[in-house]
Amino acid sequence: AAHGGNRTGRVFTGDESGKWVTKALYELGLSNLEFSLSREENLILRGVYLTNAVKCAPPENKPLREEILNCNYFLRKEIMSLRNLKVILALGKMAFDSVCMAFNEKCKFSHGVVYDVKGKKIVGSYHPSAQNTKTGRLTWESFMQVVRKAYELTKES
Repeated sequence: AAHGGNRTGRVFTGDESGKWVTKALYELGLSNLEFSLSREENLILRGVYLTNAVKCAPPENKPLREEILNCNYFLRKEIMSLRNLKVILALGKMAFDSVCMAFNEKCKFSHGVVYDVKGKKIVGSYHPSAQNTKTGRLTWESFMQVVRKAYELTKES
């Protein structure tokens, strides 16, 4: 987030992860822009809410457990405020664990896993960080499979 969300003031804007997220949403018709580099753009998301599990960009983007716990209260409040929420796509193990913690549930992370928790679907995906995408741990195809799965789950609920 230090080079994207915190710099631009908008989550997943202006960094490598954001390129993947915005493009995936665009491919599904959930974004009017294929790429988003600054908050001055007229980005419009449809039926999508983006947030971070940790609300700061800690050194080396590696939050301490204490920071994760401190931010979980705010993540829980955000989740509970979304009245029409059906599916949460958690990007990365830390986000997945944080979402499960917000629901007071213990779930095991893996790429593509789906849990039904308190009437909501939680979907896990590897984070589209440059570290994961440039090493091939996460490919565009495998990312889109999970994003499509999450999208399809919204239609079932």
